Amino acid sequence: MFSASFSQAGIPVTSSHGAGSALEAMIADAGIEEVREMYQSFPPLQWVVNLARKAMPMYDFDTAAAFVDPTGDKYQDLLQQIRSEYDKTQAQLREVCSIEHPLEGWPTLEVLARQSTPGLKVLGFVQAQVESAIRQLTRRGALEEEVDKLQSIANRLYQAKIALLGHVG
Repeated sequence: MFSASFSQAGIPVTSSHGAGSALEAMIADAGIEEVREMYQSFPPLQWVVNLARKAMPMYDFDTAAAFVDPTGDKYQDLLQQIRSEYDKTQAQLREVCSIEHPLEGWPTLEVLARQSTPGLKVLGFVQAQVESAIRQLTRRGALEEEVDKLQSIANRLYQAKIALLGHVG
């Protein structure tokens, strides 16, 4: 449930969260040249680093912020922590892989990311607005039918995002 909720909000937490801290610790312990050598020659590390590289373009903090209630949502701090780890992961990937952009060197994935992003952002933003309306109606004690209708719309938006990802990927 946790990772699915964040995925809907444009944050692929489970696919890369913590990679930046792990790489930072490895560099502090072994040095950047040793970590680069490990990345080139050790398939398990390649898998983890490449998974993080593929996840970075999927983060959409604008959409995620739309899911968070700015008037005191308890998830604001969590979103800030995720953003901090994202920034750290971006920096460590640039260092370890000697790249400027996470998908650098993977032209097919670069094209797919550019093609999918606009549609996903629009669907994600609309979905966030619907989810916000659901929270507001629930707080006001709205009729269950009204909330169910909006939840149905939110579910269809999520399915459209999944379909778009399947079409593009």
